[in-house]
Amino acid sequence: MQSPSMLGKDYEVMRIPSLVESGYEVVDTATMSLSQRMIACLDNDKMSDLHLIGEDGVKVPACKFVLGSASANLQTLLYNGQEKSTVNVPNCRSKTLRALVEFSCSDMLNTTIWSDTEPVEIVEDMIALAKLAEQYTLPNLKQQVSDVLAPCLEQLPSLACVAYNLVDSKTTLELHAASLEVLRKKPYQAFVKGPGGEIGGIACLSPDKLDTIFRDDGVNAEEIFLFQCLQEWKLANQETYSNTNQICRLVAQHLDFSAMHASDIEDIVLPSGIVDSGSLVTGLMTLAKAAEKKGVSLRSSRRKQARSQKTSEASVKSGGTKGGRGRRFKKPETPSVDSYPTASSYHDETRDEPAAAPVRAPTPEVVTKPPLPPTPSSHSKTIRSLGVALRGPAKAFKSRAKFLGNLTSLRSNSVKEAPSEAETASVVAPTKSPSKTSAPAEVSVSDVSAGTGTEDKSVDGEQRVKECISSE
Repeated sequence: MQSPSMLGKDYEVMRIPSLVESGYEVVDTATMSLSQRMIACLDNDKMSDLHLIGEDGVKVPACKFVLGSASANLQTLLYNGQEKSTVNVPNCRSKTLRALVEFSCSDMLNTTIWSDTEPVEIVEDMIALAKLAEQYTLPNLKQQVSDVLAPCLEQLPSLACVAYNLVDSKTTLELHAASLEVLRKKPYQAFVKGPGGEIGGIACLSPDKLDTIFRDDGVNAEEIFLFQCLQEWKLANQETYSNTNQICRLVAQHLDFSAMHASDIEDIVLPSGIVDSGSLVTGLMTLAKAAEKKGVSLRSSRRKQARSQKTSEASVKSGGTKGGRGRRFKKPETPSVDSYPTASSYHDETRDEPAAAPVRAPTPEVVTKPPLPPTPSSHSKTIRSLGVALRGPAKAFKSRAKFLGNLTSLRSNSVKEAPSEAETASVVAPTKSPSKTSAPAEVSVSDVSAGTGTEDKSVDGEQRVKECISSE
């Protein structure tokens, strides 16, 4: 336990020197404070006039007037018209009563009283002292007990079960809240036994407090862990309570079995025999409904397994690999570095084998592609301008051909009227072709210069030629 200096005050029990003269013990109190002198009087049988007796039967000396002056309730207890030299105080041990008597003398809690006490007994004695302080209206004593004990529960959570089993929300409200807070925040340390496996733990709880803890939704622990703690409580209290199996059945009803794994229910819950079938069925039904909502029901898993089996069979029949999800061709494996042949291995392999004839590679087939349609190029403007430039010579060539055709028709008319035997030059009549430009007929110069027929007709022909030329 913590020393009194934790309270912010220095407190020390001084060993008072004494002298025995004529059978009477004389105490040297000249250098002491008032509180020290009061406490020194407690150890003097001549000066103490009252004894408090607790459950352990040990007598605790006290000064009646000092103890009575601490509170009005103590005055009523001690000065009720009856002269008493002993007062029995239930539910307390001697160290608790000693702390009460010393507080009435010094207004301080002397924690050195429990210097040689086990941790569980310290918690029990201090909670009993807090209840006495509440009963006899000693608020300062009650507050000091809470200030000392609450940090101890935080440092050693397994003692929280011991404290919670003794406190209540009426007489020891602060300690009740402190112990419950430890059980909620640190259940994995508080519900198991502390150092050495013998301190505290869930086995310290009574059936009523055990039921209260399992009802509390603020306990931050898994359901399967709480069930295992319930099993531990049953084993530890079989001799204390005759109906432990029935108590565990009632407490287990507060557990949510749907939050457990199915394997934990099968391996841990079912073999225990402390859970009724109705609770298990309810929990399993909740699990099944949750699985159906997530699409993981048993029926869907069977359908999925049958579908995968049919797919694998169809894949094997169609030439696919086993388990290849219908793939017909095996994926080529990437060769490793060791699979490539080296020069020595290649020489060893081909040493005894005859040289094979070289395999001629197949001649690739020549595929003739159809000509591509002409695409407009960037020279289209140039070609267009060139056509415009060539349009003039083509027009001149066309008019020349027209002129030669007219000349030929004139000569043919003159030959019909007056044929001459002296003219040996032949005239080739032009032939019309389907094309737009016809080749010009060859005409001899003598035909043009020689006159044929009458003079009027030759003059008329020359005039027509000139008109034709001028028109062109």
